[in-house]
Amino acid sequence: MDALGAALAVTALVAGLTGPPAGNQTVLLTPANSYPGAVSPDGRYVVFESGAALVPDDTNNAYDVFVRDRRTGTTSLVSVATTAGSGSGTISADARYVAFWSRDFGVSVRDRRTGTTRDIDADGFEPAISANGRYVVFSGPSAGPFDMIRYDLATGATDRIPTGLLPDPIDGNGPQPHVSADGQIVAYTGAEGVVTAHNFRTGTTRTFGTGRAGAISGDGRTVVWSDGSNVYANNRLVSVAVGGGPGDGPSYGWMTASHDGRLIGFGSVATNLVPADTNGYLDVFVRDMRTHRTIRASESRTGGNANGESLAPVISADGRVLVFASFAGNITETGLGGDQWLYARTLR
Repeated sequence: MDALGAALAVTALVAGLTGPPAGNQTVLLTPANSYPGAVSPDGRYVVFESGAALVPDDTNNAYDVFVRDRRTGTTSLVSVATTAGSGSGTISADARYVAFWSRDFGVSVRDRRTGTTRDIDADGFEPAISANGRYVVFSGPSAGPFDMIRYDLATGATDRIPTGLLPDPIDGNGPQPHVSADGQIVAYTGAEGVVTAHNFRTGTTRTFGTGRAGAISGDGRTVVWSDGSNVYANNRLVSVAVGGGPGDGPSYGWMTASHDGRLIGFGSVATNLVPADTNGYLDVFVRDMRTHRTIRASESRTGGNANGESLAPVISADGRVLVFASFAGNITETGLGGDQWLYARTLR
């Protein structure tokens, strides 16, 4: 089965949330000072960036992109030959290709099978690779106004969509494109913050509300976005309070979706999305859009409140594994805290 076939096959595997995840379903993945980027469809491979020297040949004393094999427990360096810092890693369905950004080379793609790196655009950033490994979408140029760019790794062809978006004066974010498994539909933030989805196959464009694009499901049918207060899947509210209605605090950023869009992960400081959320911290939640259930994934090892901030969820396409970062010291029995550690939680 090719990479696209593997990505599409996971649809049948996605099941609903069966209950609050128990503490023993969460494991520590990496040392401190790490940030998740993506996870392979089956949850085996996790792409992340870290300022720690995790392999012998990491000698640049800067943030780098790594791949963690959860089955073998091994970690490999992706951002080889970079010197000034790397991040924004995403992975193809077969885990062969990793697209990432570096200060040295802009957008690049690492072939983990051949051990070679292909530099795509020195002025690009915010890359995402399609599950079939053929297309890389990214933002550029770095000075704006930004374009949303799709690069065909097979032919070298480039499609460029002007977004009209100007650099954010606070965080510097661009359109932040997200791509479907087949590379044909791209969600991004357009001019005036209008969340947009462009279908390259049909040439049509669909718009949603004003805010930030956060994710697109692998099948391309669900665009996840936030207006700064709430998270939506297309036009359906995701950050739903217990009993209905929106949450009582901002839900934003770090959005993620399973392949079929059934499970949506997001960060929120709202206290009424699940019962007894009293820690006052940013937490990570997962919403089942079919059963209308929400769980807090960033719970302590006993199922209670985490004692620190948790953020940046990424979910596997099959909906089984959620990876997130946390400053809390009671997520696992190791009792860590005070720095940003990476965890993987089995959702079912």
